Amino acid sequence: MKVKICLAFLTLFLTACSRDKIVDTPNSLEHETGPATIKIVTPENNAVINSSSEFIVTVERGEQIKPIQCDIDFKLLKELSAAPFSFTWNSNEFCNGIHIFTISAWDTLYNVTIHDSITVTIQNPIQSFTDIATDAFNKSDYSVFEWEKLPVTVDSDYFRFALTSQDHLFLCDGDVKRSKDHGLTWETIRLNSFGECPTKTIFIDQNDSLFVVRNCLLKSGDYGNTWMFEDYPFWASAFLKTNTGAIVWGGFNEMYRSTDYGKSYEQKFTYYGMPLTCIKNYKNMIFAGTEIDGVICSRDDGNTWEAMNGGIQKGQSGYAGKISDIEYNPVTDELFAAVGSFLYKLDSSNNSWPQLYNVYTRIEAFAFDSKGNLYVAGNMAQGLGMLFKSFDNNTFQSTNTVGNEEHAYIKDIVINSADRPFICSSSGVYRLRD
Repeated sequence: MKVKICLAFLTLFLTACSRDKIVDTPNSLEHETGPATIKIVTPENNAVINSSSEFIVTVERGEQIKPIQCDIDFKLLKELSAAPFSFTWNSNEFCNGIHIFTISAWDTLYNVTIHDSITVTIQNPIQSFTDIATDAFNKSDYSVFEWEKLPVTVDSDYFRFALTSQDHLFLCDGDVKRSKDHGLTWETIRLNSFGECPTKTIFIDQNDSLFVVRNCLLKSGDYGNTWMFEDYPFWASAFLKTNTGAIVWGGFNEMYRSTDYGKSYEQKFTYYGMPLTCIKNYKNMIFAGTEIDGVICSRDDGNTWEAMNGGIQKGQSGYAGKISDIEYNPVTDELFAAVGSFLYKLDSSNNSWPQLYNVYTRIEAFAFDSKGNLYVAGNMAQGLGMLFKSFDNNTFQSTNTVGNEEHAYIKDIVINSADRPFICSSSGVYRLRD
């Protein structure tokens, strides 16, 4: 009996060993190796970057994965599809502060996403305005203006300005706030009867009608005193009424058009990236800026769209990048676009954008006064908001930092009929002193 039991245990042991030996054969790649791995080795986690730098990824079992997507702050920076898994990136293309690098890829053998991430701090050297020596700047024109902070708070990270022909100033920061006396006093326009959803954007058409986007489209024909509900759930990030009265808007990555204020609508175009950043009428065309895919335009009142990015310097991702603003000069009737720290001017003869100059700060918005003078608002390192003024669209004067406060992140600028600029920043609303 004991012999039979021992033989039984011996048989089970030999069977188990035999099975282990079969599993460990080279044909059993899954058991032997496991999913592929990817790791960021350069830069190191928590590194401080202040110049061009190598980005290096180590890969194990790369034959199992599709191209590696490299993101900075969750936006595509580069795709790596073959060894060596590395590239050079320029920190000067990004603002100073903390940034997150993420890499991800799809393991085709195990059907899983693999990823790695690090945090770095960019500390590019801060150049003062008077230290910048380029042909686009003239040091002898340097002067300092003073800002006056206005008695209104900005209650959201997403805020926009709008100005009527009567110089009524509107601030959209989740609520809608209005000033009828050039910013000296403000009142909040309550729209709670239309739901609790925050106001996302605001637009004023050629007839001074106001439009605000919440979870629906609201319209006011009396400078915000009364509002009319348009029965449609909107999701627009930028909105425009065309010269024919149609409306076009962009959401996450699609353009729509409606002739009845959104009660019915058609999808007209799909672009890469989200959301739409700005949209403008210009002559018989409509120009829109995207977050990643540069400029798109329509020649037929928003029915069809096409990309128009000739001349715009592409980023390392291969895309034209974020168009922060598009404006036209009312004196010369020329159209301008801002990408990063660069300003471009449309050449209508070949539908391209020759680069004009670099203002050495990330441009958020710009505007022209009635004389054609250009004001460029942007943000330097450590959140220092700056305004540059040009009397000839070539040489610039600089103001001091907005409010002399750090982290006064500028988002928008408008200029009233008296040619006075108003700046909306995260630390408040400002205007230039007389």
